[in-house]
Amino acid sequence: MKVANKIIIMASISLIVVTLVICSVFYSQSRKAAISSGEEKALGVIQAFDSTLSGKESTAELQASLDKLKSADLEIVDFNIYSLDSQPKAIAAMTAAEIGKPADKEDIEAAKENRTVTLLNKNLVDVTTPLHTDGKITYVAGVQFDIADELEASVDLVYYIIIVSLILLVLVMLVFWLLVRRFFTKPLGVFVRFSEQIAAGDLRADIEVLNNSRKDEIGLLSRSFYQMVFNLKHTLEQISRSSSRLADNANQISLISIMASRTEKSIAASIDEIAKNSKEQSASIVESSLGIDEVAKGIEQISMSTEDVAHASASSLAQAEQGRVIIHETQQMIENLVIDSSESVAVIERLGEKTKEIDGINELISQIASQTNLLALNASIEAARAGEQGKGFAVVANEVKKLAERSKTASDQVSAMIHSIQDETEAVVLQINLSSEKTAQGLNVVHEAGKAFAHITEKVDSVNSQIINVSAIVEEISSSSEEIAATIQLISNNAELSSGKAAHAAQATVRSMSAMQEMMDSTRSLTQLAEELDNLVNQFQLEVQAATDTETDTDFNEEPDVA
Repeated sequence: MKVANKIIIMASISLIVVTLVICSVFYSQSRKAAISSGEEKALGVIQAFDSTLSGKESTAELQASLDKLKSADLEIVDFNIYSLDSQPKAIAAMTAAEIGKPADKEDIEAAKENRTVTLLNKNLVDVTTPLHTDGKITYVAGVQFDIADELEASVDLVYYIIIVSLILLVLVMLVFWLLVRRFFTKPLGVFVRFSEQIAAGDLRADIEVLNNSRKDEIGLLSRSFYQMVFNLKHTLEQISRSSSRLADNANQISLISIMASRTEKSIAASIDEIAKNSKEQSASIVESSLGIDEVAKGIEQISMSTEDVAHASASSLAQAEQGRVIIHETQQMIENLVIDSSESVAVIERLGEKTKEIDGINELISQIASQTNLLALNASIEAARAGEQGKGFAVVANEVKKLAERSKTASDQVSAMIHSIQDETEAVVLQINLSSEKTAQGLNVVHEAGKAFAHITEKVDSVNSQIINVSAIVEEISSSSEEIAATIQLISNNAELSSGKAAHAAQATVRSMSAMQEMMDSTRSLTQLAEELDNLVNQFQLEVQAATDTETDTDFNEEPDVA
């Protein structure tokens, strides 16, 4: 059933109830008016009759007076006069059958108290009141008047009012229905149509706002409904754009996560390679340490040999001084000197070979330091690509780089020292060879020993000085070898530390790859959520409309079906 019909039915019922109430009240008032009119007529007749009494009338005179009243046709149905003795009864009446009937005790008692009693019996008004003579109650009069005509006139008037009310009700309901249809049904129909469109998910249609002249609840509802639809469309459009941006961001995060995962894998591979290189470097350093130990032993032997050469040189010098006396002893000493010189040459040659081996080992250390520096540089680059997650590894790579640079510097210093030793040993070899030639010549020309003896003494002094220099150089080489051994031990310790840090970095990289995988799973869930949100928004049909504050008039020409 339509809302308008419901309103009409409710209004009709209300008006009918009001009409019935009014008719009932009117009938009640008319009945009271008729009763009051009958009472006034009865009292008027009684007062007129009372004015004619002297208090000494006989029953026959009273009856004659009542007969006159009856003949006057005053619409009196009955008129009885009651006595006030111990047994009150009718002593005169318009109807002969009423004479001698006892009076109502309550009416008599009320009359004695000078009160009037009015009763309604069907269409008759019965009035009982006292009669006075000289201010005293002498009789009691009871008069009945017929008010049927008045009551019937009241009923007819009520019927007339009902008929007129029904006609007016029909007219009022017709006008009311037209007004309701014009000002309520059609506006509500517009809301019903747009509500159905919104319920179907179609938000493209724009509801028109009532004109400014309509300031009632319908106008307020229309403007509020328009604002609600506009805000809903605006919100859904924002959600749609946000879901699109959310999906794009999720895809970008997913791509970044994939790239980061690949980078983490590359870093892990690099760290593994660094760990392997560190282990190889540790092994090489151990071998170098063994080689350095052997070099130290060789240098110790060289030191001992140089001491022997020094003693031999001193002996040669002493023998040269004594050679003037004993040529044979000089020749023997020269032979010993040749032998010692040959041994010195052999020792020095071995020293040269050891220095070459040290140089080879030092070159290997330099290459290892260069390779470590290159690996540290690559690790720093990979750590920089990893961003925040690669900071810890970047610190380790920097420390490895510093250690490699220190190793390279120490290796260069050792190489310089070795080259210096080689130059000095070559000079000693030349000197010893020259001395050997001179000694050989001395053996052949011993007779010229006296002449050459002074020259030999000078050469022996020179050899002695060179041996002292060689001894000092050997001591420096020994000290340097000890420093090299300490440096190699430090490099070994740092290599072991780097290997441990590389292992920790590999573990951190594995954890980072696990976290990256979790982030990729989260981005997939985020992408799926954005797609679900976009699907929900796509259930609504939207079109971008600019918000406007202009209110337009609504034309409600079609009557919707409002349930």
